[in-house]
Amino acid sequence: KSSNRHSCDICGKSYTVKFNLNAHKLTHLENEEERYPHKCDICEKKFKLKCYLKVHLMVHKKDEEAKRPHNCDECGKRLVSAQSLQMHQKTHL
Repeated sequence: KSSNRHSCDICGKSYTVKFNLNAHKLTHLENEEERYPHKCDICEKKFKLKCYLKVHLMVHKKDEEAKRPHNCDECGKRLVSAQSLQMHQKTHL
């Protein structure tokens, strides 16, 4: 029976999903910027894969929602208080 595993040509570790092998191969790079090429512009945390950065960015979005809990139904802008939301909503009239 043939194996559908993808093996690392450096260390021999194998994966059933090629994506996981490609992510693993980054661990063998000596240069940190090559190992972690995706950097958060907000907190500067670094990630191997762009998809990991996208998931991480949700942390900052949740922080923003907590800081600005009042949402304009018209345009989606988030504001810090009900009063500022009311003033903002007048711009849509």
